Amino acid sequence: MTPTTLSSPLALIDNVPGCTSCGEIEEQEQEPNSSPISTPKQRRRSRTNRKRLYQQSLFSDKSLDHHRRRHVLLIHAYIRHVIQFAAYPVELAGIIVSFYDEHIYWTIQGEDMDRFRKTSNGRAMYGPHFELNKHIRFQLTLCPNGWKTNQNGSVQFYIELKHLPSYIEDIVILYQLRNVETGAQCKKIRKFTKSLDAQSWGTNNLRMHECDDNDVLQFIALVKLLRVRFKTESENNNNNNNKQRQLQSLIYIERMQMPKYIEFEWKIEGQLLHEFRHCKQGKFFYSPSFGNGAFCFEIAPNGWHSSNRGRVMVYLRLLQLPPNVANAVCQCHFDSNQRAVLAPSTERITLCYDVHGLEWTLKNASIRLLKESESLILYVKIQVIGKSQAAVVAGS
Repeated sequence: MTPTTLSSPLALIDNVPGCTSCGEIEEQEQEPNSSPISTPKQRRRSRTNRKRLYQQSLFSDKSLDHHRRRHVLLIHAYIRHVIQFAAYPVELAGIIVSFYDEHIYWTIQGEDMDRFRKTSNGRAMYGPHFELNKHIRFQLTLCPNGWKTNQNGSVQFYIELKHLPSYIEDIVILYQLRNVETGAQCKKIRKFTKSLDAQSWGTNNLRMHECDDNDVLQFIALVKLLRVRFKTESENNNNNNNKQRQLQSLIYIERMQMPKYIEFEWKIEGQLLHEFRHCKQGKFFYSPSFGNGAFCFEIAPNGWHSSNRGRVMVYLRLLQLPPNVANAVCQCHFDSNQRAVLAPSTERITLCYDVHGLEWTLKNASIRLLKESESLILYVKIQVIGKSQAAVVAGS
């Protein structure tokens, strides 16, 4: 079953490495836009397992996290009280969820779990395929012990572009990845230009040893189309031009409005603060989205790279722009209740789909100081000073 890009009430993952300027470049060097290449045998195995994986994700209680089970229960209630069906197959709720749930589920258990534990560095496992608008195809991929040599011991969860029509120049997507059992997650904006482009979460965001006590692992992805750029008619032949016009009429990009003034507070306490204090380098945490879904906080309490290990790294992340907007000039004021760790700072930045992160400039943000804090509250005030209109945006 292929997900659509239509807005869904079943939003699951609302809770990346890098920053603007040099930090963004370092991130791209660490996580290149390239695909773990499969062998013919692995591709055959992927095709054989695809139907089984799909059926497990629909109907196996073991494969459903509590969010999705809650959605199924809501559908059961809807069928009984709105449609007024007295008796119906229990699988019907799962089928209905599959039509409206935009998330892609991949459950690792049994023989797949044995393979997961034994997969060596540089090897990959291949999961479900999914489509956006029936013309743009992706696949979920796992490298349980990392893809590159410096990722040994790091579980890398990828989305990989399998097909992009030749008349499309590039697409920009928001993708959110999550592992249910460990809570590992990420939210990122990325540009894809060709088949086999792939993106993962950061190195060491999930380490193999964190999975040792689990017999089942469920990985979830949500992919949202933000922008499509088509090639000019002079670059296409007549057949491609016709296909392009047909696809343009089918593409749906969710409308949203970015408020002019945005205020947000993220209170970190209890178990979450405990995880902040004890996490290793490379672990990321994300706030709920705010500003009508336009932004989130991203924090690596112990740094995300060897060059910043032990430092609290905090970023404001752009998650989406209105379809007809190319960039937004923002004045951002950061503050916290622990100014010894996170001192106030005011920054101005032009955010777009090429520059989509702002680092909170900090001098003495040590993980050691964070460990002495009883609570942590992050504040941000954003004023959108100006916006530039996009020349041509599919779906606008």
